[in-house]
Amino acid sequence: MDKKQKPTQIFITLFIILITLQILDIITLQILDIVTTSIAYEVGLGADEINPLAAVLMSYNLLWLGKAVAIVIVGIICYSLWKKDEKKLAINGIFVSDCIYVCVVGINLLSIGMVT
Repeated sequence: MDKKQKPTQIFITLFIILITLQILDIITLQILDIVTTSIAYEVGLGADEINPLAAVLMSYNLLWLGKAVAIVIVGIICYSLWKKDEKKLAINGIFVSDCIYVCVVGINLLSIGMVT
């Protein structure tokens, strides 16, 4: 193995670890979103789901299915970008997705009084 191949293999390994961790973040945040949204509705905060697709899924207790589909879509997009050597774009896209869901979960937690 020459010197040029070793850094490339290290980069690919680190990239795969980073993408895996970010996908796990998305899964965790999706689960937290489902839990906190369910609690908010059980507490009866009088709020309505503004996402029409999520509202329909929630009425049939299928919000988890929508979240699973979202995770799969993000994974497919990341895989496609990785195959096209757009690794930085894939990492940034997942990071933005993570940030959005942190805000969503944070708003849910604030609305049900779990965060002071």
